[in-house]
Parts: sequence; structure tokens; C-alpha cells
Amino acid sequence: MARRIIRGWGLVGLAGLGLGAAWWMTPAGAAGESASAEPSETASSAVVESAHVRARLISPQVALTPGQSMTLGIVLEMEEGWHTYWMNPGDAGLATTVTWELPAGYQVGPVQWPTPRKFGEGGITSYGYEGRVVLPVALGVPAEAPPGVVSVRAEVKYLACKEICVPGRVELRLELPVAPGPAEVAPENQKLIHEATERLPVEVESPAVSATEDGNGKIRVELAAEQLPAEATEVYFFPKRSDLLDHAAEQVVTRRGERIVLELSKLAERHERVTRLRGVLSVTSEGDQATPATRRAWWVDLPVELAMEAPAETPTPPPPPSPPMPHPPEPPVPPGPVPSPAPAPTPPGEPPILQPPPAPAPPEPPATMPSEPPVPEPPETPPPTTEPWENPPERPAEPSPPRSNPDEGGAD
Repeated sequence: MARRIIRGWGLVGLAGLGLGAAWWMTPAGAAGESASAEPSETASSAVVESAHVRARLISPQVALTPGQSMTLGIVLEMEEGWHTYWMNPGDAGLATTVTWELPAGYQVGPVQWPTPRKFGEGGITSYGYEGRVVLPVALGVPAEAPPGVVSVRAEVKYLACKEICVPGRVELRLELPVAPGPAEVAPENQKLIHEATERLPVEVESPAVSATEDGNGKIRVELAAEQLPAEATEVYFFPKRSDLLDHAAEQVVTRRGERIVLELSKLAERHERVTRLRGVLSVTSEGDQATPATRRAWWVDLPVELAMEAPAETPTPPPPPSPPMPHPPEPPVPPGPVPSPAPAPTPPGEPPILQPPPAPAPPEPPATMPSEPPVPEPPETPPPTTEPWENPPERPAEPSPPRSNPDEGGAD
């Protein structure tokens, strides 16, 4: 009786708190959620429906083998027109998260994300999945795992959006036996997980070669053209982080020789330089009636270099004027009229052409020597002082002897 009273009080108390008995009894956490009453299929959890999404946890085989790993799959099937989100939801939305509860010694890896698609409405761009998506997760079984049945639990939270967004939360439980030796395969589950792994971006041989950022908020990724499909019709980059790029901005693709250049736009409010670019490069090839369209995707992890800006052109100054060349002195022109050149001979039969008399040459200015500074004359030296010269007294003239006459005889 006491147990009934306590149980009844608990239900009444929860209802009185406004939580409701249905929420308390079901593993899902939002209004309108319910666990499927259908029995679980082999190697699959029960299907849990919540917020326009049907979810389940599947295994590719019906048993676990000690010491070996396997890949589980979280299956989300959205109602028509609804979608859930990728690891980077874009401008709006929430990424799907998974919390695990495992037996001792068991380990799980991170969620692996198939290549998403782009959703755009009202200037808002987001990344996610529609229809059905399988998220692969690796499960490691310890080598010393004892035989028996083990339970793997996963709490999955997501946001489903159409015209409005509704949060969803489901708890999935997968029970599998541990048995030695190879385990039997669950074909349908194995096919779903294989298709999901085929949609995962590969981490080798990426066609992305380099990335540079200019000073105008643009990041340019160079791709090797020979590594892209010849029939590629769309190239798109999904950034891993949501705080680097403007998701709504157009991604411009151009060709430069042997390179394909993908131009991305930074967020306008981001002023720091982007030093590394991580994300998924998706290339879509158009199909035809016989071949459906295909997509290939690569993980990109590139350092972003700063683009070298071309120096501004500066006007070239004119060369300095060259010094004047010295001219040789012209020969002096002799005085007189300058003879005029002889007139050209007049052809016979034509009247002579009278030449005007030559104009007299203008008189040439007298050549002037450049003025030289006057040379100072030495001071006059006074003549030496001497005594006046006294002329000796004149001597009286002596009488000249008489001239002899030849006619006159002289004494013997």
C-alpha cells in the first residue's frame, strides 16, 4: 500500500509541477515526443519520434566481437520540408549533439559528419540535412569484454526547422550480445552505414593548394584544376567554424590557367586576420538521365597567407637638366662686306632671276676684353740726391797753326 501511495503521489506531484506524467515516463524530453511501440529490429534500437524527426541507433552486425571495433549509425529521418543541422549550422540553427553511456572499457569516437547541403531563405544561409541522414560513430570493444548482452545508450539533441524551429531530444538504447568469432551481418543496417561513410569528406589528395587573404576582406583558395572532375558544375566551401566567413555571401569561382580560384568573404565584423582555413570543399557534377548527379568532398586545412599588395605607382621625377656644352670660339670675321653666294646658273631659255642686293652686314661691335682689376702702380721712387754737377771752366781756345801755302816756300 505504501508503494502505491508513493507512486501515486509522485505522479500527482510531477503533474502539479507542470512537467506531466508523459514527460517523466518517456526518454524523450520535448512535448509531443514518443517512443515507438514497434519492436526493435535486429541490431537496431527502438525508433523514437520527436520534433518531426524519427531517430534510431543501428549496428552493422548482430553481435560484438571482443577486441574489435565497429561503426554504429545514428539515423535521423526528417518529415518532408524539415531539416536538421551540420557541425557548423551557419547563420542560424544548432548542431546535433550526442552524449553516450557505455559499459566499462568501451569507447566511442567523435561523430562523423557527411557532406551537408546549403539552405538559404531571407538572406540567412545555414548548413544541414533533409530527408534522412546517418551519422557514423566508431565503437571500440575491449579485448577482455566478457560474454553477455551489453547496452549502449545515446542521448541525441537536435534542432528541426521548417518555417519554425523545434528542439528535439531522444534517448536511444542498443542492446547487443558479445560473442567470440566473426559476427553475423545485418544487411540493411550495413548498407545504410556504408552509404553514409561514402558521403564523408576524404582527408587526402585535396585539390586545395593555397589560401591567401587580401586587405579587402576576401580569402582566395587556389585549387588544382586537374584534380577536379571535368564535368563539375558547382564548387562550394563549408567552413568548419561559424565565426570566420560570411555564409550568405556569394562564393565566386574563376579560372586562372591551371588553377581554379574560389573567392570567399570574411564576416564584416571580424577585423582579425584569418590565419588558418578549415572546412569541407564540395564539388558537384551534373548527371543525366542515365547517371545521377554526384558529389565529391575533401577536408581542407590550409594556412592563410597575407597577399602581397602591389606597391602604389609613384611618378618618376624628370631627369636633371644637363650642363650646357661649351661652344668652340667662332673664327674672327674679317672686316668688310661679306661676299654673297654666287647665284645658281639660270637654265637656258629662261629669264634670269633677279636677286635682291644683299643687305649690308651690320657693323660688329668692337671686341672688348673683359675688364681686369686695375693693377696698383708701384709708388714713385724719388731720384737719388746728388751734388749739382759743376762744369769745369772753359779753356781758352788755342790758336791753330797757320796753314802752309804750297806756293810759298818754306825755310829748309
